[in-house]
Amino acid sequence: MTKHGNPKNVLHTPKEILVLQRTLKGILDWQMHFEDSLADPNHNWDSSRIFASLIGGMYSCILVTSMNPYSCEKTMPKLRSISAKPQSCVGVICTPPAILQSIGLLSCFASERNSSPWYRETSSFLINAAVEAFPESHPSILLLRLLFSNLTPSQFVMMYEVGSNVVEQCYGEASVFQFRVDMQEAAHRNGLGGTIRSHADTLCTATHEATDAIRLSGLAKVYSLTGQYEESAEAVRRCLAQTEDEGNGHSPAFLKALSSLASLQYAQNDFVGEGITLQKLLTTVLAKDRRETYTSELSINALRAISMLDEFYARRDLDEQRDALQLEFPSAFEL
Repeated sequence: MTKHGNPKNVLHTPKEILVLQRTLKGILDWQMHFEDSLADPNHNWDSSRIFASLIGGMYSCILVTSMNPYSCEKTMPKLRSISAKPQSCVGVICTPPAILQSIGLLSCFASERNSSPWYRETSSFLINAAVEAFPESHPSILLLRLLFSNLTPSQFVMMYEVGSNVVEQCYGEASVFQFRVDMQEAAHRNGLGGTIRSHADTLCTATHEATDAIRLSGLAKVYSLTGQYEESAEAVRRCLAQTEDEGNGHSPAFLKALSSLASLQYAQNDFVGEGITLQKLLTTVLAKDRRETYTSELSINALRAISMLDEFYARRDLDEQRDALQLEFPSAFEL
C-alpha cells in the first residue's frame, strides 16, 4: 500500500475496478500457467474453436426463435442438443481465451438478457455450467460474470487492452484483429461506442487496403458501426468478390457477408437491393445444405434465412411474396 503514496486511494478504489482487476489478473495468471505447462499447443485453439461453434449455434437457435416463433418446433430440439455439449465438456473448452474469442456472440446474450427470457436463461445456463466445472475463483467464471454484468466505460477499455494482449499471444495477429472488431460491436450494443472510437478509426486505417475475406468482413463491420455505410458496403462487396474468386461462394464468410450487405441496404433504405440479397442468401444456404447434409430437413441457417426474408416481406407489406414463401417452406411456419 505504501507504494501508492496514499493508502486511502487504495481503500477507496471503486468496486467495479476491483472486480475487473481480479478478473484480469486471473486471466493473466491462467495464461502464464498454461504457457509453463506441457499442454498441447493446439489445445488452446481447439478449445476456442469448439466453444465459439457451440455459442454460435445456441445464438442462431435463439435468434431464429425470436424472429419466427413458429420455428420453435424445429429450433428447440437443436438448442437442447447443442446445450448438452457445453454441459458435458465445459471444463475443457471454456478457457479464458476461448471466452475472449467469443466475446462478440456473448455480448449479444448480455445486451438482450434483460429484454428476452431466451437470452437471459442461456446466459444463466452458461454461468451455471462454468460454476459446476470450476472452483469459484476460476478466471472463466469471473470473466463470464463480468461480461454478463453492465460493464462501465473504464472496465470496457481495460477489457479491450488486456484482451487484445491475451488473444494475440494465444492465437496471433489475425485473431486479435477479429477480437477488436467484436469488441467494437459489443461496445455499440452496450452504448459505449464512443469509449473506444479511436480504436475503430485505427482498425479502419490499418486494414483499408485489406484483400482477404476475413479482414474485409471485419472492416465492413467497423465501418457500419461508425455510420460509414458507403465504405462498409464497398468492403462487403470486395469480400463477396474475393470469396467467389477463391471458389468459396458457399463458405461461412460468404454467407456472413451477404447477411451484412442486407443489413446495410436496409440502413440505406435500398429495399430493392435488400430483397435481392436476402433471396440470394436463402438460395445459397439451401444449396450448401443440400450438398453437405443430404436431407430435406431445414438447417438452422436455412430457417434463419427464411425468417429474414419473411420479416422483410412483412415489413414491406408484400403479402403475395410472403404467402408464396410460406407455401414453399411450410415446415418453417408450423407450430
